[in-house]
Order: sequence, then C-alpha cells, then structure tokens
Amino acid sequence: RAWVEKCHAAYDHFARPGSLEIYGPVDLSAVVAEMQRQVSDDAIILTDSGTFARWVHRFYRFNTPHTQAGPMCGAMGYAAPGAIGAALAWPDRQVVAFVGDGGFLMSGQEIAAAVQHDLPIKLIVCDNNAWGSILVSQQRRFGEEGTFGTRLKSPDFAALGRGYGVASFTVEKTADFGPAFAEALAVPGPALIHLKLDERDISPFTDEPSV
Repeated sequence: RAWVEKCHAAYDHFARPGSLEIYGPVDLSAVVAEMQRQVSDDAIILTDSGTFARWVHRFYRFNTPHTQAGPMCGAMGYAAPGAIGAALAWPDRQVVAFVGDGGFLMSGQEIAAAVQHDLPIKLIVCDNNAWGSILVSQQRRFGEEGTFGTRLKSPDFAALGRGYGVASFTVEKTADFGPAFAEALAVPGPALIHLKLDERDISPFTDEPSV
C-alpha cells in the first residue's frame, strides 16, 4: 500500500500546473486546470492529434471512466466531428474538444452541423502557428536551421466561428481563459475559444526541445 501511495503522490505532483517554464502569456497547463474546475466529472473531453494534446493528457485528471476520446493512430481532424458525435451520444453531458490550428483547418467546418442541430459542444482551438509534432521532429533531427514547412499563418479562428454562427472568444493571456470559458459554457449551443499560444510552449515534457 505504501508503494501505491508513493506512486499516487508522484502522479499528483506531476499533474499539478506551475512546474514548467512558460514562454508565452498563455499557460496551457493552467488553462487545462481551470477548465477542469468548471466542468463536471462526467464531461466528455476530446483531443485532436497534436502536441497540445499532451498538456491535456498530463494536467487533466479523468475521474470518471469513458470520458476521454481521441484519435488512436495520430490522425488529425478528429476533434470537431468527434465532439459532434459525443454530443449526440451523450446529450446530457458537457462536451469539450481541444483541437490544434492545423487540425481545425482540416475539419473545423463541421461546426456547421453543430449549429444546425444546436449541439452545445465547446471547442478550444490551440493555436501555436505550427505543425508542432513535425516541427519538433525536424528540430531534433536537423536543428532549427533544418525546419521547413511547419510554421503556419493562422486565421482568426474566432472570426471563423462567428461566421458559422458560433459564439466565439479570443484568449491571449491565461487570466482571460476562466471568464471566457464560463461564458462559453453558458451558451446553450456551440461555442469556440481561440487560444493564442506561443510556439515555444510546444510540450509539457522536458525531454523535448522548445521551438
């Protein structure tokens, strides 16, 4: 039992935000922790494929079985349509989906279906202006001078959301996320938060290089 308690204490420490050096004005670990404070334990949390998902996997504590969904093979573009499916399958639960800038550009137009059917999904677009997973691989193998085609010029995702009729918010610093997310949860239909991240805050694990 002592060994189990020691392991649990180690996990508890690992999952607490505040232990990482953050370069930008938005701390994704604090964002995930704040989201957890506002949602129910049985909320369905989805992640797309991308480095941002690692922050959710590290800092969100899943307390109820069958409340996490994500791609099993690294395919991008899952989160938005996946959230729609989750909302249809569990209409009485909160549904929150984390998606990257690249993943949203692949299938984000599916939010039109959420508007059509008035589904209360909440999308958090993690925008670091990069194909983060590929960028990290390029840096590790070739160094910064060997990176190519992995930095993006992201659109205004909040403006895109509003164009579809989705209540949309932009967050550029950590302190603004809590109020924005509370407003998003209060919206009876779909809502979107454009989270502007620093490309250097690529991973919550210290064995990977920062961008």
